[in-house]
Amino acid sequence: AVTVLGNTLTLWAPWSQGLAGSNIIAPIGIGSTRGLNPKNVSITVSYDTSIAEYQGVLTTVLSNPLQYFVDTSVSGRITIIATAPQGQLPTGEGRFFDLQMRLKDGAPNGCQNTAIQEVVILSNTGSGIATETLPGSICVGDVLWGDLNGDGEVTFDDAQLVLDIAVRNETPTNEQLFLADLNGDRRIDAADAVLILRLALGLSLNPEQEGKAVGVSEFSSRTVSLPTTLSIAK
Repeated sequence: AVTVLGNTLTLWAPWSQGLAGSNIIAPIGIGSTRGLNPKNVSITVSYDTSIAEYQGVLTTVLSNPLQYFVDTSVSGRITIIATAPQGQLPTGEGRFFDLQMRLKDGAPNGCQNTAIQEVVILSNTGSGIATETLPGSICVGDVLWGDLNGDGEVTFDDAQLVLDIAVRNETPTNEQLFLADLNGDRRIDAADAVLILRLALGLSLNPEQEGKAVGVSEFSSRTVSLPTTLSIAK
């Protein structure tokens, strides 16, 4: 039998928005692993195949050191099995793995749920780590992910708006809360502003894909929590 540790690790199902026919990045998020020492991970994500097609998996700062395998043999399900050869996952929270998806041509506007159907996480001693999972959404709409001001582009102005929301200088709409959460942690903070700046500059969301890394732990922890469920209709 597997002994389950007392602390609970939160995981977020993929969360993204895009135009019909476009490629999107849908992050699987993970809460802080500090003190839990996770080493082996198995996550199964479900999504609606009527609007999206799976294209691949990208690692992030948190998963780049891992060895992993992806199983897509069951339609509408993606299973990622990963292990940390160095003994445990890097400490941190936010984007864990990024799913590369394509929204189908002609997909209707609106949101479809994503979910983490199964998850098993073991510590470096072989003990099970208790988990909770939160649902996500993949949305088709006329607004770009990261375009908070609705001008049709992702620019520095959108990053500034995220910072204003994070310090409560601006009251966001539900749609802005959804579009601003680029790191998938269901909060709006300076880490999201950094990712929007990368989009504005035409860079990848994942610095480590280019051999770089960004330490988001340096940013302020002042955040705005997102509603449990959102309906974004455009």
